[in-house]
Order: sequence, then structure tokens, then C-alpha cells
Amino acid sequence: MKKSMLECSALRNAVFSVALMVWITPVMAEDLAFRLYQDSGMQTQLQSIPATFDQEFQQYAKDIPEKILKDVVQMGKDSFDEPTMRKIIVARLNEKLTQDQLKKVLDWHSSKIGKKVTQLENAAATPEGQQKLMAYAEQLATKQPDAAYVAQIQQLAVASKAIDLVVEIAANMQFSMGVGLAMATADGESVNLDAIAAEIEAAKPQLQQQMSQYILVSMLYTYQDLSEQELSRYIEFVSSPLGASFYAALFSGVDEAFIKVGKKYGKALGEYFEQDAKQSNT
Repeated sequence: MKKSMLECSALRNAVFSVALMVWITPVMAEDLAFRLYQDSGMQTQLQSIPATFDQEFQQYAKDIPEKILKDVVQMGKDSFDEPTMRKIIVARLNEKLTQDQLKKVLDWHSSKIGKKVTQLENAAATPEGQQKLMAYAEQLATKQPDAAYVAQIQQLAVASKAIDLVVEIAANMQFSMGVGLAMATADGESVNLDAIAAEIEAAKPQLQQQMSQYILVSMLYTYQDLSEQELSRYIEFVSSPLGASFYAALFSGVDEAFIKVGKKYGKALGEYFEQDAKQSNT
């Protein structure tokens, strides 16, 4: 690869946006899960993932034949489609949580503090919010936030386990894109999937560090309008047995979704290049 997938800002931003929406998504029974999944904004975030294939593969346009590049990107978009991931996530939530738990989670999100948190998170996930986040990150070089506030945000990041989720999602996306790139530039030679997986695994400590810093800055920006008491209540919910069960189920569904669609992409790539090789030999 000419450029490490770890350096791809579009992928990083898309992955963070998904994770940001993941820990605010309220769900009840299966018939309400889809509606609340939509209302939470998570559907919109997952719909942004396919666009990263255009953004990331475009930098290799000079190295990959136009038709192959177009086909590889389209297969990525088709594999990482939102409806497929939605079904997996909603099913996992309904499997792992009782309706009583789901109702209690909804009650919290319907509270004054829950609504305020959701509003802030939704605003931060918009294109305008992302631009403001970048400006905020630049300001941190000269203007540090209050130490007590930073400590609370660090506590929230640990309690939510968002960093672990983002790292896993990013690793799965990097592997999928790495396989696509390797196959597109292999020129008929076999692709060593184990070597790509090993490269991604070896880079995980660096990825963990990058994502930890990115999420910390993002959370500092997102929750700056919460009072100390409001932020404490949010941390209390995330750290509670109910909150822990909820996020564990949700993270499980998101992680499973990305793994499954990644395998779907790999299978599509294999079949595509196998057919391409047959046509080249005839």
C-alpha cells in the first residue's frame, strides 16, 4: 500500500461518527428498534460508510485500471450497505437485552439530560459539527480545557469503551480496503491475506493511540456545553449495570455487522478477480 489506511482521515472520521452515534441509540422492542434506530441518527452515519470507498481508493487511480477501480469501489459500497448492517445490529440488540432493560434505556434517553446529550452528539456528527471540531482541536494547542473537565471526559471514554469499538471497526475496514487494493494491483498474482491481516494487527497499537486521542478531543468538543453535574449523570448511566449491558449489546451488534459485511466484500472480490483471470486467459 502506498499510504497506510491508518492515515486516511475520511475513514477515521466516518468510523468515529458511527461510534459517536452508537452509544446514544435507544432501542425497545423489535418493531420500535428500527424507528428509534432511524431517529437516533445512526442510520445516517452508517449510510456514510460506503462513500469512504470513493474517497480512499481515488488516491490509487493512477495505479489501477479505471474499470477495475470502479468495480472494486462499487463492490465495497454494495457490501457495506446500511440495510445489511442495520438488520444485524437490531437483531443483536433484541437478542441480548430484555424488554424491561430496553424500556429503562429509553426512559433515560427521554429524560432532560438524555435529550440534551443526544442533541449535542447529533450536532457534533454533522458536517458543520465536524468543521467546528477541527477548529476546536487547533485551539487546544494554545488553550487547554479545565483539568477537571478533561478528567470527566476521560472517565466517560473508559466507561463507554468507545475506543475499543472504534479500533475494531477501523481494523475491519482497513483489512477490507487493504484486500481490495491488493487484489486490484496484484496483476494476476496471488494475494496474501494473512500478510495483510498481520500488518493490520501489528498496527493496532498505533491505531489505538490515534483513535484514543481523536475520540478524547472529539468528546471534549461534543460535551463542553454540559455542566459538571450533567456530565456526571451521563457517566453514571454509562457506568451502571443497565448502561453497561446496553452498550455491550450494541457494540456487539456493530462489531458483528462490520465483520460480516467485510467477509461479504472479500467474497465478492475473490469471485470478481477469479472471473477476470478466466476471461484474460481465454
